[in-house]
Amino acid sequence: MNEKDNHCDQVFKEILDLSTGVYVDCGANNGLYNTKTKDLDKRGWTGVCIEANPEQFKDLILNRKEPTCINTALYDEDDVSVTLTIDGRGSVWWFNSITRRPGSA
Repeated sequence: MNEKDNHCDQVFKEILDLSTGVYVDCGANNGLYNTKTKDLDKRGWTGVCIEANPEQFKDLILNRKEPTCINTALYDEDDVSVTLTIDGRGSVWWFNSITRRPGSA
């Protein structure tokens, strides 16, 4: 474990001391793997889980009933269309192309 991981774990421990809150989990995967927000659900927090991979999203909505789950990609510009490439396992993906939507500047 590196120094950054130790710092993140410490911050998360401090967050768990809060009784309520709101979170956004970007890249939520299947909702169970490599996430700490499930612990926040158990403590009564309200959240949104965002996952672009449609295969992972299917598992996300089965595994996580408490948060609002959204199947979309996040990008730092408006009016773009993002195409994903998903490997045969359905778990590894990358941006294949990013194009402007018709009518956008």
